[in-house]
Amino acid sequence: MQATRSLRLTAYVALLGIAFAASRRRGAVRSTSPLTPPTSERDYRLLFETSPVAMWIYDLETLAILEANEAALSRYGHSRDELLAMTMKEIEPGLQVRTIGHDVTFLERPARFVLAEDVGERDRLDGQLHQAQRMEAIARFASGVAHEFNNLVMVMTGHSDVLLANTAPDDARRRQAEEIKKAAERAAALTRQLLTVGKAQGAEPVVLDLNATVAGLEPMLRRSIRSNVEIELRPGAGVSRVRADRGQIEQVLVDLAVNASDAMAAGGTLTIATTDVDLDADYFRDHPASDGEPGRYTLLEVADTGVGIDAVTMAHVFEPFHTTKAEGHGTGLGLATVYGIVAQSRGFLWAYSELGHGTSFKVYLPAAAAAANVQPERRPAPPLTGAGRTVLLVEDDASVRAGVRRMLEAEGFAILEAADGAAALALSEAGDPDTLGVLIADTILPGPGGVDLAHRVRHRHPALCTVIMSGYPEEHFTNGGNALGPRTEFLGKPFSAADLHAKLAILLLGSS
Repeated sequence: MQATRSLRLTAYVALLGIAFAASRRRGAVRSTSPLTPPTSERDYRLLFETSPVAMWIYDLETLAILEANEAALSRYGHSRDELLAMTMKEIEPGLQVRTIGHDVTFLERPARFVLAEDVGERDRLDGQLHQAQRMEAIARFASGVAHEFNNLVMVMTGHSDVLLANTAPDDARRRQAEEIKKAAERAAALTRQLLTVGKAQGAEPVVLDLNATVAGLEPMLRRSIRSNVEIELRPGAGVSRVRADRGQIEQVLVDLAVNASDAMAAGGTLTIATTDVDLDADYFRDHPASDGEPGRYTLLEVADTGVGIDAVTMAHVFEPFHTTKAEGHGTGLGLATVYGIVAQSRGFLWAYSELGHGTSFKVYLPAAAAAANVQPERRPAPPLTGAGRTVLLVEDDASVRAGVRRMLEAEGFAILEAADGAAALALSEAGDPDTLGVLIADTILPGPGGVDLAHRVRHRHPALCTVIMSGYPEEHFTNGGNALGPRTEFLGKPFSAADLHAKLAILLLGSS
């Protein structure tokens, strides 16, 4: 409504400008307006001629165009003389417009003054923004689903580990336990993809040379795509480095390359190119779906000469579980995972395609400002015994708690259990300060959560070691800081008995 009022006001003021402009050029209009001094006339003429909104007047009887401003000439691609020699019937709209018109008397004839707003571009930008908002909502949903699914995977992992530890190699039931473990591992991989879609997957960013990353991955790419597809690498000279998780960026490359290969069943060319680009504020204003800030970006482009993607499919191409592949030939998470990885790396994606002319995916990653610290690999955990040590296990999901308890029992620990923070505090207060050595707690609990619980229990048990469990990455709770406290290790769900053993060895034996 406000926009309509603004356009109408502009129309009324501009109409005066047209009258003054025409009176000077043709001597055909006389005005009794008090605004007749030359300065006012110039002001109104300037408003009309320089307005970015297209304006014109046409004769109501003959439909002949009588006057037009520069914006109208530019929109319809005609010179002033050409346009003034045409009628409204000869005008091809070409663009989506919203018009406001007013009947006027011009050159002593009934006429209509028209102001036309281009809504096609506005609708395109609104569509981009809506797509970005929809993807953000989907990401939050995927992250929540993955967190709950992690608990189910934990149950499968924990029980299969216990079964395998207590089943002889020649026992026929061992094969069944191994199949359960494999299913749990596949489910864990699917959960990691969902967390990546939700931009909640833990990452270990380092400074990467994208040219070196692409070159190092080329042999695997050639094994992964169709034999009738050519790979053409176009590394840019001196491209900036980026700060991202190496494994995740490799996954982006593989997923985009495999998708491109699938689009070229009859053969074609897969092009992978890198270059630096400088994006200013105007770019992000014109591309509202591109979530970034002005600055230098390293562009990674993966393009194919395949069948292309239609506009309807392109509008949903990054959404989880949306796939055009046949049933059983993909989860529909490939491009959604790519989207999540790039967003988590503070970059953004742009895709363009035409049916029959291939598809191009452009990944924009911020140029790295400084080198990252790479953590050294940890040595294998030494043998560990829980004999004589007491663990307080706090987990609100009974099935997950039972699975972790069995892992701890296999290590020989004495175990206290609680389903919420308040019960855990009560157990810690009742016990001897010298007996409780380890707290293993989920981050999200009824009552005090795991991190808060660890701080409060440590007041009574100063030497306490803590393992914080979660289906969310550590950064979700620390924001990159060291908020978990001393003698604390983070353990992402789902985890195996070996993963838990390694964390406890670090805490109790000083292994790192």
